[in-house]
Amino acid sequence: MKCQHCGKNEATFYYKSNINGTVTEQHLCADCARELGYADGMANAFSGFGSFNRSLFGGFDDLFAPMPALAGNFFEPFEAMDRQFARMFPQLGSGSAAASQPAQAAPAQSASGNDLVSEEEHRKLDRERRMNALRTELNQAIQTENFERAAQLRDQIHGLESQQ
Repeated sequence: MKCQHCGKNEATFYYKSNINGTVTEQHLCADCARELGYADGMANAFSGFGSFNRSLFGGFDDLFAPMPALAGNFFEPFEAMDRQFARMFPQLGSGSAAASQPAQAAPAQSASGNDLVSEEEHRKLDRERRMNALRTELNQAIQTENFERAAQLRDQIHGLESQQ
């Protein structure tokens, strides 16, 4: 499978997120994953805390620094997280911009509730839910030594897997 971002390299990174019912799946190459901030995790965002810990436990020179200098260094990791969040989820915007806007009432959803995901994604998620429910029931049947029911559930699971 090719990278969904650049379309050139082989996709070796898979990212799936579910934010308030909005499911996002991306297949990316290593370069695009790093560029978009998925591969870094949050390690770079918290790198500014290393100097804070050294100053706290290594000596007291920086603790008595003037407040503006301390406050400027303190918020850098959070600003980095905000930029990384904006890169990862451009459709949502940055967290600070969303916080500065006045709160608005959430739009009413339709009665069907299918507006958040496409019909194909809805079918895929429904199939995954059924598979998970059958597997859970299969494990319970095995635990209670109800092997006849376990065999039926196994056959149902194989039937759903073959429909894939």
